[in-house]
Amino acid sequence: MKPVAMMLVGNEADLVAPAIDTALAQNIDAFVIVETGSLDATADVLHRYFGDPRFDITFLPHDIVYSPTPPHPSTIWQGMIKRAKARFAADWVLRIDADEFLIVPGGDLKTVCARAR
Repeated sequence: MKPVAMMLVGNEADLVAPAIDTALAQNIDAFVIVETGSLDATADVLHRYFGDPRFDITFLPHDIVYSPTPPHPSTIWQGMIKRAKARFAADWVLRIDADEFLIVPGGDLKTVCARAR
């Protein structure tokens, strides 16, 4: 059982690390994260995870995200799902936001996903 979290983050420097830590504590195996050209320190926070094999992080340039024809969020999400499956062989792909903290009563997330199979 391999749950992988995907996060689309932007201007959430104060939230992204605690959200990742909370998900790791719930037994998430890996993360696919796309950073959307933040103007705060979100990219700096995510650089801390570079080199960790559990993370696939993409940084989109600010001028592309905020252009007249930005990438559609559904296209970004679809690409993230494909990467979660291809890179991490995800059994479950869970979309979480940086301002959402996973709390799973009665066990960790991996156990809950295994029971739901």
